[in-house]
Amino acid sequence: MKRKQSHKRPNQKMPRKKKIVPAPKSGKANHLFALFFFLLAWLLYGNTIVEHAPSDGWLIPGNFPYQPLTGFTYLVEHYFLGEQTIYSHVIHVALYGLLSILLFFTLKRLLKNYNILFPFLITLLFAAHPVHTEVVANLNNRGEMLAFIFGIGGLWFMVRFTENRKKRFLYFSGLMYIFAYLSNVSALPFLLLVPLALYFFTGFFSRKTMFLSLAIIVLTLLAHCLVRFVFFPEPHPPGFVENPLFSQNGFWIRFGAGWTTLLFYLKILVYPVPLLYYYGYDMVRVTDLSNCLVLFSAFLYLAFFTIALWKFREKKFLSFAIFWYLIAIVFYANVLYPVAGIVGERFAFNASLGYCMVIVTLIFFIFKTDPRNLTIEMDTRLKILAGIFLLLGFYATLTIARNHDWRNLSELYHDDIKYLNTSVKANVDMGSFYLSQNDTVKAIRYLEKAVALYPDPHRCEQLYHLFLLRGEIQRAAYYRRLGSGH
Repeated sequence: MKRKQSHKRPNQKMPRKKKIVPAPKSGKANHLFALFFFLLAWLLYGNTIVEHAPSDGWLIPGNFPYQPLTGFTYLVEHYFLGEQTIYSHVIHVALYGLLSILLFFTLKRLLKNYNILFPFLITLLFAAHPVHTEVVANLNNRGEMLAFIFGIGGLWFMVRFTENRKKRFLYFSGLMYIFAYLSNVSALPFLLLVPLALYFFTGFFSRKTMFLSLAIIVLTLLAHCLVRFVFFPEPHPPGFVENPLFSQNGFWIRFGAGWTTLLFYLKILVYPVPLLYYYGYDMVRVTDLSNCLVLFSAFLYLAFFTIALWKFREKKFLSFAIFWYLIAIVFYANVLYPVAGIVGERFAFNASLGYCMVIVTLIFFIFKTDPRNLTIEMDTRLKILAGIFLLLGFYATLTIARNHDWRNLSELYHDDIKYLNTSVKANVDMGSFYLSQNDTVKAIRYLEKAVALYPDPHRCEQLYHLFLLRGEIQRAAYYRRLGSGH
């Protein structure tokens, strides 16, 4: 029997097998991601850690009647660390780092079929957005961060429950939401946001789940209204200076103000310049539907809603991102209930996540890349990173610069007042600050500006006494008459 001839040459070497480089262990990668976002928080907000900074009575428990868990954290901190604000700012920066880490891992689990670059860039853009400076740098806004942390934590536990149906994750999710609500009422949008995420990214959402979610939402809102308006009503509700809508009951005025409010939030998310510590009367136009800005805002938001609804049944990520933004911001549109200050950067904190998701989605779309591709070519990856980092560099620079303004009241007021000439409260704050510095000349100048915008009897009485002390009897008499309505 003939043996088969081998085609192998006598001295030919067998080809070497290619070495397979093992992928990095997910545990190690997760640690690196966590370390990165924690260090990023310190890089962005480390310059807020100073000994003396705006606090505005942050350690007084009565300042947090609707935020019991937030007030409790302040009391614990005061007990162990004293009243030094430097420790409070360290805690705020650490909380922001924890928030960024939790957000990344929640998005990573929610978007498990997407390229890891996609949730990473969303979290990166969110962490660097300058609209968050008021929340992190202002010690009064710890509740916003705690509510977001617990809200995202509740979403994480719900996703875990849909994966293995272990009831303990369901109970933990409910507990997280209770903690979020006790931290700040800004947790209310998560009643809609969590079911929204379940519908888009899990197979758990059903008609039964939808009705259960609606029942929970209605019951929670009823409980909130009872607590806020029946059992513990505000002893001194905000007045005209805080928000003119508190004294105007016309539906069309409120509806028009809602559209201008929504346009304001879109503007500060896209181009956050300038950022101000307060707005109030007369910084945002309160008008009816005949105003051009109202019509422009209505057109934009109806277009957003149409796009989101169009892609809703297909479960497109862009639809999810737009709905997240709309749900998170509509609570602060001054339509359902007037908001103190009319608008505020802290109110856009949750909605900014939806904005960041939209921006990253659009950048992937511009470079014709599906974020669900687990492998992205290097040149495309570099183009996407270049687009993101251009925006990221702009936002991070604004964030670090804005943080410097929050280091003390003097810098904050002086840097913001040039944009707040028509804000009654800002001029009152400036006048009160100069009074604390015993500079009555400058104090009178700003208090007179405030009274010219809105003749508040209390401010008129204050000016009356100041002019009496200066011996200016005629001007003192004028403000006495103005304050009494004559």
